[in-house]
Amino acid sequence: MKTSKITSQKGVFAIEFALGFVVLFMFTMLIFETCRVTYIAAVLDYATAEAARDARVQLKENEEYKKYEFTDCDTLSNSSEKDHCLRVKQIGKDQFSQWYYKFISTNAGVLWDVFTSASDYSIHVDAYLSPVDFASNKKTTDWNKATLAEYTVTYIYRPLILQASFAEMPITRKLIAIQDTALFREKLKG
Repeated sequence: MKTSKITSQKGVFAIEFALGFVVLFMFTMLIFETCRVTYIAAVLDYATAEAARDARVQLKENEEYKKYEFTDCDTLSNSSEKDHCLRVKQIGKDQFSQWYYKFISTNAGVLWDVFTSASDYSIHVDAYLSPVDFASNKKTTDWNKATLAEYTVTYIYRPLILQASFAEMPITRKLIAIQDTALFREKLKG
């Protein structure tokens, strides 16, 4: 009768589990990061379009800048209001930027606050007097006469797992809109 020599199997399960868990964890994080990028891109698309619409059709200016214009943000006791004050001052008087920030802060939801940082996105607007000026990249600073505007929002995406600077990726959204101002409406009437 043959007797088989039993070899020690202690710890094999732990090693197999550790190897399998690493693969499972990395795959799960890949799915999570893909969903996060998709979510951020969708919010940026929607917010850019809505803020551009709000900025050009509002009959009054956004009051956020005036509210904090002469306020010393460091004296505010509430930390969230202090952060809001600093961000509004950083944005400045540009109406699109103010409407964009207001739209993001009121409509993006809790996930936006969890997954992103307000300091990771930047907003830029260029105005043009005509489509010919836009084609030749001849910008204007006279917003009252501008008939076109190019709204650009850039978000610097950083993966949650790999926080190194080489892993950063900009997500940029551009929107070209006809400035539907009262002056432009008068031009259309003839």
